[in-house]
Amino acid sequence: MTQQKPEDFVSEYKDIDFGKLKLYRVEGANITPPTPSKNVISTALYRGYIAEYKLTKDGTLILLSYSYPTSRKEYKTDAVNEIVHGDFSLEFRESFFGTKTIVPFHNGKIVIDKSQWRIIEKSGLNPVEMILNKSEKKT
Repeated sequence: MTQQKPEDFVSEYKDIDFGKLKLYRVEGANITPPTPSKNVISTALYRGYIAEYKLTKDGTLILLSYSYPTSRKEYKTDAVNEIVHGDFSLEFRESFFGTKTIVPFHNGKIVIDKSQWRIIEKSGLNPVEMILNKSEKKT
């Protein structure tokens, strides 16, 4: 799989420095992603859109918009402006194939206790090798 573009993420929350981490996934949230047209899906953006999120000063996550970039660098953007509620997590990485940092949210607020964050190390295998290894174990 080709390296994928991350989501857009802006943090106004001053107590946490995300450094070089980029947001690649929101897991467990009650969000219905858009169904983009096939002409915006590419090898570098298989999902066909880039979501823009903002972490507010009080630790709440807001889904601001969905953008649909094309190869001509033109964007169509749909405003959303919805607060993400409940228990969910954000998956950050420095790069698409890098180590994952899973940041939990409880009742719609970021969990600032970093001992509750999970680090998932890269396996050392590329995605094709991981698929092959899984299929070999089944036989």
